[in-house]
Amino acid sequence: MNNSIINKKLLIVEKTPFLSIHLKQNLEVKGYSVFDNIKSGKQAIAFSEKNAIDLLIIDVELEGDIDGI
Repeated sequence: MNNSIINKKLLIVEKTPFLSIHLKQNLEVKGYSVFDNIKSGKQAIAFSEKNAIDLLIIDVELEGDIDGI
């Protein structure tokens, strides 16, 4: 395993449960630490203010007023 990815924390913001679960499983197999999925931009902002995140993977079409663009 590549030491540069150990302890990297990723957040997935995706409205489709199947896609977020599949993506999370694949990233964890590669050694990443993945937070539970969040479904809205507003939730993502609140979560990121309280947690250290190294990478955000975000859907461009999210629920609510804040999208992924």
